[in-house]
Amino acid sequence: MKRILIVFALSLSFLSASFAKEEVLEFVESNSHIGENKEDIRIDGVVKNVSKGNLLKVKITIDFLDKDDNLIKTESASTSPEKILSGKEATYEITTKYDSRIVRYKKSAKWKKLY
Repeated sequence: MKRILIVFALSLSFLSASFAKEEVLEFVESNSHIGENKEDIRIDGVVKNVSKGNLLKVKITIDFLDKDDNLIKTESASTSPEKILSGKEATYEITTKYDSRIVRYKKSAKWKKLY
């Protein structure tokens, strides 16, 4: 399994992020939302397979952190589709219960390369 990490900062009204290109998987879009009644935090977006091979069972994981970078909780979800052909994109969505201690999150991806 391969793994990449990207760290993001949260704001109270909107979660924003910037992305860096990776050799195999690129985060090309991310939309982060805090629920209207502060019931949940939702992060959704798009990843792109920028490698020459196909990726199988792509899973996005987010570690939610406090102001001192202590782990509060972790959530994961598979991309749709789970198999991403070379040059193609897939979407993801991860939701967790709102916690006022969350001020940052760390995003990572794991996959198995087919060929």
